[in-house]
Amino acid sequence: MSRRIVGVASSLLFMCVATRWGWAQEARDPFMFGAQEGAQTQAANVLAGVLWDEAHPLAMVAGRELTIGDTIAGWTIAVIRPDAIVIERGRRRETVPTGGAIPSE
Repeated sequence: MSRRIVGVASSLLFMCVATRWGWAQEARDPFMFGAQEGAQTQAANVLAGVLWDEAHPLAMVAGRELTIGDTIAGWTIAVIRPDAIVIERGRRRETVPTGGAIPSE
């Protein structure tokens, strides 16, 4: 396969995944500055993804790279999996999948 075909295939795969997980956004006018009417905003505490490395996994939440033991919105990250994180507050434990929101309470 040529590099061009592989590049196009990779781009199409990313677009499909982005659309499935809600990462795709409407095109915006590059000549308009600031917030635009109808612009989509991402929830502040959403697990955007996991950078998986068995020794040092990272969770991407609210533009931050978090690791086990870090806190966000009062929750402590207990476990990072390739597709989710496990958070805890006191005796309560919650599993947040990729694309899911960190509970506010």
